[in-house]
Amino acid sequence: MYGHFFGFARPPFNITPDPSVLYLNDCYQEAIAALAYGIEARKGFVALVGEAGTGKTTLLRRLLETLDSNVKTVLLLHPTVSFDEILEHILRELGLPTDGGRKLVFLQRLNEFLLEHTRAGGNVALLIDEAQDLAPGVLEELRLLSNLETGREKILQIVLAGQPELDQKLADPALRQLRQRIAMHVRIRPLSPPEVEGYVLTRLAAAGARDRRIFTPEAIEMIAQVSDGIPRIVNVLCDACLMAAFATGEPLVAPPIVAEAWKDYARPAVGEAVVPAPVTVVEPPAAPPPPLVVAAPPAPAAEPPPPVAPAISFPAAVALVALGVAIAAVLLVASQRRAPEPGAVATTATPAATVPPPPAPFVDPTIAEARALVEQFRATYQERDADRLRALFAADATDNGVRGADAIVDAYRRAFGDMTDLRYDLRDVRVEARPDGAVVRAAFDLRFHSGGDAGEAHGDAEWTLARVDGRLRIAKLSYRFTPAS
Repeated sequence: MYGHFFGFARPPFNITPDPSVLYLNDCYQEAIAALAYGIEARKGFVALVGEAGTGKTTLLRRLLETLDSNVKTVLLLHPTVSFDEILEHILRELGLPTDGGRKLVFLQRLNEFLLEHTRAGGNVALLIDEAQDLAPGVLEELRLLSNLETGREKILQIVLAGQPELDQKLADPALRQLRQRIAMHVRIRPLSPPEVEGYVLTRLAAAGARDRRIFTPEAIEMIAQVSDGIPRIVNVLCDACLMAAFATGEPLVAPPIVAEAWKDYARPAVGEAVVPAPVTVVEPPAAPPPPLVVAAPPAPAAEPPPPVAPAISFPAAVALVALGVAIAAVLLVASQRRAPEPGAVATTATPAATVPPPPAPFVDPTIAEARALVEQFRATYQERDADRLRALFAADATDNGVRGADAIVDAYRRAFGDMTDLRYDLRDVRVEARPDGAVVRAAFDLRFHSGGDAGEAHGDAEWTLARVDGRLRIAKLSYRFTPAS
């Protein structure tokens, strides 16, 4: 959909395992070389382990393209089947008949083919993807299948590719014989931040992008951070960013677009529980239960002791803006808890109404959004684009005493005047997340030319950000210039 807008000849971020667009960093090149060596040197069993989404299937398909022509290969992508079905699949892929036979007949046919092919100088490799899903019984029969050999060499090589759960499965003492036969353990890791940049640029180049700088450096940095370097997540996120940029007519993907796309990606699915951030509360000591008094008026309740201030972790603290209400809620819960006497039997009582904890904000995307919005303000200010600055402010925003987005933009337009060669840099950016927005503080440096003269200014700025119709906007901007300015 966005291909024509950005000038792509093909979609750049498909999640299908296409080896033609494989980004070959050092880790992937070493993995392919190790797998090829394990097969060509007839090592028998080889294991490839990597986290979900790190590109194991793509590596296997690239491996198939690099092996010598005398190596016949069988790729199994759906391992949740019985060993008999796997055996039948191997025969079909090798062009052997499967009619009128049972397991023993199939094994005899396979053994005869492997011996004959080996004598002719050939080799056979079975590559099993998602091997962590193989049943223990199937793994044991695969071990027995590797007994098809001559006195000098293995005539069937088996590559087990899977997630870290494969290691856990192979650690089972019942499979120790199989584990002992794995001659090589190859591992792939997620991409580092510089590798994420190389990955994105490689994909854009393969798609025929006219300009590979569609993603700003800050956007790629954010993608690397939130994706943890998992290529599949990078693909999904980049695709969503391009779609969002296309929908809004933006020629570049900047951090605000990444933040919005990540917020949608990280949002829990319908019905999925949201686990609140942990909150540590120091409660006052529980008092013993009062004695039961029959037919007598209850004694006046003693005034509760002063509350102990709750110690809360930072992610939850930002959500508790109404401090008085929060302390009252803590005292209410504390007053309802009673420590039972040793050996006492717990009784069921009607629970008192409690104040439910507020949902924990997803702090990281909020911080990322805040940084992204301020970065967009900086870049737009540097471009002296007053109209685009208007979209960053809330309608009733204030800017150093100027109230209203329209008035603010008019002031900027007058200030820009005949200003040229404007450079606007931020230093020491600090973000304080809040449930409904954030406060960003930074030092700024302005350098410009006006009327043929060079000028500069320095100072400190504070952006108060708030959500307006679900989107983060600048609600207040205040700044002061240093005396040297």
